[in-house]
Amino acid sequence: MIYLLLIVFFLVVFAKASADDIKKREISNVYYISLISVTLLYKICFNIISIPKLFFSVVLVMCVCELLFTFKILGGGDAKLLFALSFALGFDFSNTFILLYIIGILLTGLVYVLIAHKKGIKNIPFVPVMCFWLLPALLYI
Repeated sequence: MIYLLLIVFFLVVFAKASADDIKKREISNVYYISLISVTLLYKICFNIISIPKLFFSVVLVMCVCELLFTFKILGGGDAKLLFALSFALGFDFSNTFILLYIIGILLTGLVYVLIAHKKGIKNIPFVPVMCFWLLPALLYI
C-alpha cells in the first residue's frame, strides 16, 4: 500500500512539475526537495537504502546533469529533478526498468531537441519527457 502511495506521489509531483515547465519554463525547488525527502524517508524506514548504489547514482547523475547544463541541453530545474530521481532509482544498470528509463529519456530527448531545433525553438520543456518514461522506472523503486 505504501509503495502504491509512493508511485502516486511521484506521478503527481512530476505531472505538476511538467505543467509548470510547460507553462512557465521554470520548476519550483519544492518538487525536487519533496522527492528527495520522501524517497529517503521511504528507503530509511524500510531499510532498503544502499549507500554505495546511492553514492554512485548521485555522483553519476550530478556529472551528467552538470555536463548537460553546461552545454545548455538541460535547464537547472530539469537537472535538479533528474538529481532527485537518482535518489529514488539508485540507477542499478543491471535492472531492465532503469535501462529502459535512461535509454527512453535519451532517445526521446534527442528526438525532442532535434524537432525543436528544426522549428527554431530554443527553450523547450524537458520534464514532460522525464514524466513520460517515469512509470516503467517506478516499478523498480
